[in-house]
Amino acid sequence: MPKIYFNDTGLRNIITRNLNTIEERNDKGNIVENVIFNELFKTQEQLAEIKFWRTQSKAEVDFVLEDREILPIEVKYQSFKKIKVPSGVKNFIKTYKPKKAKVITKDFSRNIKQANTEISFIPAWKI
Repeated sequence: MPKIYFNDTGLRNIITRNLNTIEERNDKGNIVENVIFNELFKTQEQLAEIKFWRTQSKAEVDFVLEDREILPIEVKYQSFKKIKVPSGVKNFIKTYKPKKAKVITKDFSRNIKQANTEISFIPAWKI
């Protein structure tokens, strides 16, 4: 199944009839994922595709960019107290062995190395 994103998240908010602040919303993860997609779309070359990855067992990564190297990006808009690599990212790393991976968080920032992959946890406000 393809994912659908809005170029204008304000239009999305009107359609869902929810104009509350991000912290008051139940769909804040979806909104932040949509914003990240829009930022990726602006910075990618016109012919480059932004893909997502999902296994039959439902492990997924929100965005996969392919240029010279493959880059998985997972959006987890939540506060992290400690490092926790999302299961979809773990599965992706095990399968494809990328050099880098990114996890977009609410407010957590850290870099770690796991199975020869550098994983960067980046707060969404830095994107």
